[in-house]
Amino acid sequence: MPSYSTTETAHKWGCNAKWVRARCFEGMIPLAEKPKHFWTIPEEAEMPPCTGTEATIILENLIEKLNGKEVVVFPSTMKGKEPKILSYLSNWGFITLSEPNDGSNEVYVLSRGLQLVSKIRKKEVEEITKSFRITAGASVGPVSLSAEYAVEKKTA
Repeated sequence: MPSYSTTETAHKWGCNAKWVRARCFEGMIPLAEKPKHFWTIPEEAEMPPCTGTEATIILENLIEKLNGKEVVVFPSTMKGKEPKILSYLSNWGFITLSEPNDGSNEVYVLSRGLQLVSKIRKKEVEEITKSFRITAGASVGPVSLSAEYAVEKKTA
């Protein structure tokens, strides 16, 4: 599978190479690798619809909502981008969405999402998940299948 530099990817996506490098560093482009000094991005990688900080805000809000707090998951600054962001986070294994036909309409944050929050906020995953139970699950991305963990609210 062909890989491209951040400059080539930026040209392909119509953005700045510095922006692409920042998303690679954050972990928002899960397939990006840095084998030595430069990032390589596979052809299959998609342009993230948001920054790592924006995704972290959404993920933290989802975690708070799972914890029973009334929060608005998407800040007003992201109005109109909600479906695209949720789709990206789901497709690349940051979150998992329950099946619409099972009636629960739940969103679970997976380990990749917890790692992003941990990296951006410089918090330990244990601190983020102290009020949650981690249960085994699976994540299927457009390119790979990997073992992940779902996060759900602890019950008494």
